Amino acid sequence: MPTMIIDKLFALLLLCLGFYISWQGVGYGHIVNNVPGPGFFPIIVGGMLVVSSVSVIYQSLKKDGFKGVKLEVKEVLQVIAVVSSLALFIVLSQFVGMLISSIVYMLLCGFSIRLSVKDKSFNWKILILSLVVTYACYLIFSKLLRVPLI
Repeated sequence: MPTMIIDKLFALLLLCLGFYISWQGVGYGHIVNNVPGPGFFPIIVGGMLVVSSVSVIYQSLKKDGFKGVKLEVKEVLQVIAVVSSLALFIVLSQFVGMLISSIVYMLLCGFSIRLSVKDKSFNWKILILSLVVTYACYLIFSKLLRVPLI
């Protein structure tokens, strides 16, 4: 399937998701007692998805209609690997927790794009990056913001 058509379909899917997220956020209430309520952030995120999706659809229709370029098998496999990594992250996080699952997810995503990187030290870089980013997120949310992590 041509890439430009996939872009339009994905943007349309994100447009629908943006409307859904915003609608759900309205149900939670965006302002409660003059402070942002639980629906405030979902309304903003949903609105940004809607605006971004409309922008992508408009630009792609204006630029080239419905024509596109062919995808290579390698690129499709990389996308499948990243989506599969996300699915594994969701399942794994319920059994081993978010910290270990985040490390595994970042490693798998890094290794899936490894196919197009020629750097021999890439494996070490992605390992160090996944450990540092996970630990930094833990420190920010647990210590700085004092979010109760379960």
